[in-house]
Amino acid sequence: MDDQCKAMQNALRTTMPHTRHRWCRWHVLKVLKEKIGHVYSKHSVFKKEFHAIVNEEMDVESFERRWHQLIKKYKLQGNKYLRRIFKWRDMWAMPYFMGTFCAGMTSTQRSESANHLLKKFISRSSPMHLFVKQYNKLLESRSQAEDEANYVSKQTRRRLVIGATIEIDAAAVYAKALYEKFSHELFRSGSFDARRSKPGHVYKVKLSPQLALTDYDKKIFTVKVEDGWDLVTCDCGFFDHVGLLCCHSLKVLVQNNIGKIPSRNVVKRWTLWARESRPLHLANEGELGELSSQITYRRNVLYVAAMDLIKEAESGSESFQTAFAAICEAK
Repeated sequence: MDDQCKAMQNALRTTMPHTRHRWCRWHVLKVLKEKIGHVYSKHSVFKKEFHAIVNEEMDVESFERRWHQLIKKYKLQGNKYLRRIFKWRDMWAMPYFMGTFCAGMTSTQRSESANHLLKKFISRSSPMHLFVKQYNKLLESRSQAEDEANYVSKQTRRRLVIGATIEIDAAAVYAKALYEKFSHELFRSGSFDARRSKPGHVYKVKLSPQLALTDYDKKIFTVKVEDGWDLVTCDCGFFDHVGLLCCHSLKVLVQNNIGKIPSRNVVKRWTLWARESRPLHLANEGELGELSSQITYRRNVLYVAAMDLIKEAESGSESFQTAFAAICEAK
């Protein structure tokens, strides 16, 4: 994910052809506001209508239809930037990524905040050995913050939104932040009606008629139950995109008195035990102990110094012999 970087797009196409390249949606909308600020100021409801399409629409056909209707309504057919971002809509609009796991990310702000955090520890002019030292401090700081968040997730009592049995199970399964997202979807599920279609475990889910005010609100979603309730899928694509059950699937589960999250719908990275059974090199420095942290720091410094030595030694026969002799003596 990047800010419409052409060079990155070409490089990814060549070196990582099977990855999904995306544009940061936040940057797309930020530039849009600069390009059509007069529309924002002239029509008070434009922002609400536009963001409803961009942030809520999950269906490709509905997205494109509503987009054209909005453009026509506000007479923006001649706007070059709008034409450009619509042409490249599959790079930033949510409906085109619903089948791709992105952990729910739509912007690069998390990456940018990480860069900002790094600058607090290291200045641009820092020499390499100081960079390694300060970078290790940054890792220790993030590891400590992760430990604290993990403690809060495991020790804090969760607030139940509707009191359903499956909500109690979710509180025991998900980390705090994901449990809150789950609770939001569970709360939304109360606005839907679900009916079983014959044959098989297939359900048609739609918003209650009293709440269906727009064409999108009247959309019918198909939820399938597989492997004896071990897996639930919905054609909205939310689970594939975020790794969390959608409100449509939750409606079906609650309606059928299913008290546990289907095992194949539990994504380990969102659970309370996500950090367990990790490779040793990814383990928390606090768990490995202070000695391990010191060893990691020394290894990093030695590696940087060794690479500098190799760079100097490869330039000529005499320098190579000198460096090789020094390494042999050090061993």
